[in-house]
Amino acid sequence: TGSLDVSIGELNFNSISSSFEGNINVGPGGTLSGTSIISFAGATVTNNGVINVTDFRFEGSTLQSLNGSGTIENFTMSNAAGIELNGNVTVTNNATFAIGVIDAGINTFICGPALSIATSPNSWVNGQFQHTFTADETKTFQVGDAVNFAGVLIHTNSLTSSGDIIVNAVAGDHPNISTSGIDEYKSVNRYWHVE
Repeated sequence: TGSLDVSIGELNFNSISSSFEGNINVGPGGTLSGTSIISFAGATVTNNGVINVTDFRFEGSTLQSLNGSGTIENFTMSNAAGIELNGNVTVTNNATFAIGVIDAGINTFICGPALSIATSPNSWVNGQFQHTFTADETKTFQVGDAVNFAGVLIHTNSLTSSGDIIVNAVAGDHPNISTSGIDEYKSVNRYWHVE
């Protein structure tokens, strides 16, 4: 319990895997780093800096908040109660979706170009999920709505320059289904917004 505040400079945890139940704040000039696995069981992480540990795991039993617009090198979602995203967070190396929904609201879950994703149909982002494409490749967009997983695979072909693709799944039929030629009584009752 308590708080961990890295306002500026670097706090290094090497070879110490630990569970932390307080709040964590990493400021714009701060870095939380090391060869440790941190199992976060507290209420709020505010990251406007860098979290660069072997794995930063959200493992609480109640809804957690991830605030700020910093980066996390290795991220694991393992909280059945979910995470509320209050800022555009970027994961740069590994993202593991084990269990629980990340409610992005108006924010975006951003994956760096070198990201490796481990997926499960029990965990996804409800909201905007962004990938950076730098070559012809296939990437997984781990998205869904508040209740259901509805992931998407996108493959780029003949890509001439790098760019970002954002996907989110929307529950219910598309507003223009009646003019689409699709029988609304046989549709999947969802659509995907891709930009």
